[in-house]
Amino acid sequence: WSQSRTRFFSDTEDIQSLRRRKRGQKIMGGKKSRLSKFTEADKEVLVRIVKDAQRTKKAGSDGTFNEFVEKHAQTEKLKHTHDPNRHDWKTLVKFVESVLGKEEEEERKNENDDEEEDGEIEKEKTKTNATKTTSKEQSFEETISRHANWQKKNKKRQEWKVWHESCEDEKEKYGEEGSKANALWKLVNMCEESQQFDENYNRFPSHMDSWLRTSYRPGRWCVEKNVRPRMVAIDCEMCETTTDNKALCAVSAVDEDGNKLLDALVKPPDAIIDYRHEITGYTEADFKDVTLTLDEARAKLMRLLERGHVDDNDGEKEEGEKDKEKDVHGCILVGHSLSHDLRALRLDHRPVIDTSLLFSFKELPRATPALADLCQMILGYEMREKGSAHEAFADALTAMKVVEKVVETSIAKAEFILPAPERLLVLFEARRQTAKENRKNGTPDKKRKGNFDENSGKVTNRVAGRTLFIHRLPRGVKKEAIESIFENVIKTKLEKEDEGSHEVIKIETIKGKFEVETGENAQENETVSVFASSERSVVPASKHAPTTSAYVAFDSVKSARLAFERLHGALSIDALGRPQKKAKISKRFGFEKLICVRNDTITEKEEEQVAKVAEEKEK
Repeated sequence: WSQSRTRFFSDTEDIQSLRRRKRGQKIMGGKKSRLSKFTEADKEVLVRIVKDAQRTKKAGSDGTFNEFVEKHAQTEKLKHTHDPNRHDWKTLVKFVESVLGKEEEEERKNENDDEEEDGEIEKEKTKTNATKTTSKEQSFEETISRHANWQKKNKKRQEWKVWHESCEDEKEKYGEEGSKANALWKLVNMCEESQQFDENYNRFPSHMDSWLRTSYRPGRWCVEKNVRPRMVAIDCEMCETTTDNKALCAVSAVDEDGNKLLDALVKPPDAIIDYRHEITGYTEADFKDVTLTLDEARAKLMRLLERGHVDDNDGEKEEGEKDKEKDVHGCILVGHSLSHDLRALRLDHRPVIDTSLLFSFKELPRATPALADLCQMILGYEMREKGSAHEAFADALTAMKVVEKVVETSIAKAEFILPAPERLLVLFEARRQTAKENRKNGTPDKKRKGNFDENSGKVTNRVAGRTLFIHRLPRGVKKEAIESIFENVIKTKLEKEDEGSHEVIKIETIKGKFEVETGENAQENETVSVFASSERSVVPASKHAPTTSAYVAFDSVKSARLAFERLHGALSIDALGRPQKKAKISKRFGFEKLICVRNDTITEKEEEQVAKVAEEKEK
């Protein structure tokens, strides 16, 4: 028996070693075959994979991506560029291969260690190490697979959209004329055709592992398959935590009959530093016994989308994944500024009816109507008392009632362009006059008395035409990061001389409340939140911190205008008609969100361009 036992375990060890070796070959073969399928058309997904590797600090045989490009970049300039978008797709594939190759070497090394170690105790240790290495290896493989699958589904979503829009028969596209289903699918289509839909809904980072993306089918498919559309209205309340200034803290959902399907407080993953009591009405005491997490709240909402109820103990047998996805089809999410709620939930779902995209004001076409204004104008009553806090259930119910009222009235008779409230007209007119006065006083011929700059010894004025206003800046950002916004448009004197030009753009000062403010016991990388509910709250300065603004003063009016002209980005206008562009802080500072650069002082020629942009947007 003893000999048989020894022979059995010896054979088992050999078999397990062989299986591990074959499994490693199979995994690496799958990785190589997957990478060999990438082409130039797949650069977008390769960029996301490399960005994930940068975020998780993955390294290959030649180090991290920053170290890799210093050795393999095609040009000298690209050796110091750490943005994957700027590099060739082949370079990105080589880096991913290097990461996978290094992990393969680690796996082989681990297998050799397995063969050298003896004894059952040592085997258990080796088995534990092998499990850790495999999970690490699979995590990057899962990253590649996740991004590739997301890209595939995204392409399929676009194909469904093209197929839906290619139909010219409205009955086939929306259903029987006069039916409720017809009205709902038309409202969905109106939202998708609005100008803000692409920016609000098509740019969700749902390729991230923390996001959830539902299966999508257009209205035409639902009509063809006799899938009756059903609505679920949701609303969320957000608070500020140490890492997120829009963290989910409450979610509510109602059905078409106004029944409450879900109404729960959610415990954010990080400590809450501002409950935003004036808006949410919540205090620290409300969250004392709250245990529901974001993932659990989202799972409850998903059950609503799939089944229409949130009963965890319904006793029904779970169906396959494909059957679950079919249950989601035809479920329309309703809400007001719904994109903010979906971002807080980290949920990417279609179709949607967003009441903020359906309606607009005649006198203020770029202004977004508030839900309270829609309630008063369409439903005929005050949504809440002036100054009272928001209530997620009441907001979700109001959004549902607005949609039901439009369906009841019929889309043909419903008015989607409403007269602006008097208070908004007065407010926006005052802002327009202020902006106009600033532009008038900002011309070089009319200087006003400003602030004395000790560095230059000159009188400066922020509206004198030589400043650019930057907003949506993450709080805690350094001056060097703000300067990086203009690093591609500001050239040195030597570069200018090489081009035969003598125009040198120079930044004089950067002013604003963006810099890190340290408390008495705060570390250098921490800032005191001015939005905190407590007397003094110290929070880490991160890319999720509250946003702020800054003024960038250039050495001359001409420099400021040239910097704005050369800044990459499409010219757009804000609600007051002022020109602005969206830009990014350099990746090396760790901030990924878009910021806005606004030019308050413009020439007559620029004013004509802005007028053209405004006219096109109104059309």
